[in-house]
Amino acid sequence: MRILNHTALVFLTLLMSTAPALALTEDTQNIMVAVPSRHGVETARRVAALGGNVIDVAVAVELSLAVTVPYYASLGGGGFAMIRINGAHHALDFRETAPQTTNAEFFKGRGTEASINGPFAVAIPGIPAGIWALHQKYGKLQWSVLFADAIRLASEGFPVSGEWVRITKSEFKNFNRSGKKYFAKNNAYLNPGDILKQPQLALALKELRDNGVDGFYKSSVSKDIIDTVNQMGGSLSQTDFNNY
Repeated sequence: MRILNHTALVFLTLLMSTAPALALTEDTQNIMVAVPSRHGVETARRVAALGGNVIDVAVAVELSLAVTVPYYASLGGGGFAMIRINGAHHALDFRETAPQTTNAEFFKGRGTEASINGPFAVAIPGIPAGIWALHQKYGKLQWSVLFADAIRLASEGFPVSGEWVRITKSEFKNFNRSGKKYFAKNNAYLNPGDILKQPQLALALKELRDNGVDGFYKSSVSKDIIDTVNQMGGSLSQTDFNNY
């Protein structure tokens, strides 16, 4: 995701997928945004119209992408931010971190797929902490304002794209039972144009909106992630989330 204006540059690397992103562009006199989703473009336009600065736009677009193209920008991922404001350069590293139970020898003897798919491949997400830190340091609008589009898209749903269908189908075998139920309809794949509603994701976004970063790392959201991963044989703990 790349967003430019006259005084600031933000480049977020959201490390979720190796799939190529086809960016859609939108530009005005003061801002240009290129993201792999029309919903992200619309979010950028609305937040800029509210008087948001480039950081507000970046955070709101990330949240919108987490709903509509999670293979690029899920809340479960991580990334970097490079910012230039009034000639000064800043960088944030919010990559995922490994659970405290792991070490350099952890994946030896576990098979080539263990670090890619399954419970051992799950790290502590960095995106929520990253966008929170960005906004705390450089944002202008209220934090809660930035969630409007993302929560609406999760609650009311959006028509999935052909890209969404292709990527979901290719990864479907790696989903657990809940995932397979969630991303299918009547035991059949969704088709382009079908409406996907994500009420649980809307609840998670509301936690993050209402309670800041603790709404992800010290809440029912972190507990749900820990319980789900550990039931599959993983080894996450609340301490891992507290320490991010």
